[in-house]
Amino acid sequence: RVLYRTGAVAAAARRTTASDARPKAKPLLAAVRKSIEAALKRASVDIGSVRAMGVGTPGDIDPATGEVTLAPQIEGFEGLKLKELVESWFPCPVSVDNEVHLAVLGERWRGVAKGVDDAVLINVGIGVAAGILIGGALHRGFTGAAGEIGYLPLVEQWLRAQPPHGWGALEYSAGGAAYARLAK
Repeated sequence: RVLYRTGAVAAAARRTTASDARPKAKPLLAAVRKSIEAALKRASVDIGSVRAMGVGTPGDIDPATGEVTLAPQIEGFEGLKLKELVESWFPCPVSVDNEVHLAVLGERWRGVAKGVDDAVLINVGIGVAAGILIGGALHRGFTGAAGEIGYLPLVEQWLRAQPPHGWGALEYSAGGAAYARLAK
């Protein structure tokens, strides 16, 4: 999406990505780049006039470096210096953070949590995660993984059975992939 400083959407673009159980980083990132370029074109915005760019992504992100530190569900994503990569594509400062962290901040800025200092946003997508605000500030926790509730154990047998690579018990049982499995 291309946003004005007010938060209004100027244009948006989407790309279909592979529906693999574990998508690969390279084709996923190529689709992201094309989406950004298409949204800028639709908004009639020259990239040279863009002052800053924010990127929301699944997984844990080092907020200082923009490096993806945990994203087991996307092959080749862990260790990726996402901030540096996107800055190599576009000539503006880039900020990278977890998508659910950014969602709760957006809700505080322009959404249902406007004026609320303490809030929790729970996102159920492919995985399950939470964005947490305490005292009006994003709460990351000691290791930066606060809100990664998809890894909470559900019942004792999950501790023995272990979900597939990268999946937490809660997200494997209650996330989007679980709905797809149940629908089949």
